[in-house]
Amino acid sequence: MREAIASTPLPVPGAAISLSASFGCTSVVRAGNYNPDWLVRVADEALYKAKHSGRNRVVFLDPRADTSPDYAAQVLQGLVQ
Repeated sequence: MREAIASTPLPVPGAAISLSASFGCTSVVRAGNYNPDWLVRVADEALYKAKHSGRNRVVFLDPRADTSPDYAAQVLQGLVQ
């Protein structure tokens, strides 16, 4: 998808603008029981990391590997089950 976006300039009057895209992603494993809101937060964090590591990137974060200080607070709030 990134290659398709990068290889298709956006035509504007008098110019063509080059585009790029960064993506943040996560996945669900069958053994896990993750709240959808939590998965969106993990994917959003991955997107943030992709955008800040340069252009045209994909970052994957495994929701099982979260060791952030806020993880316990998220669990207590019911975002992770």
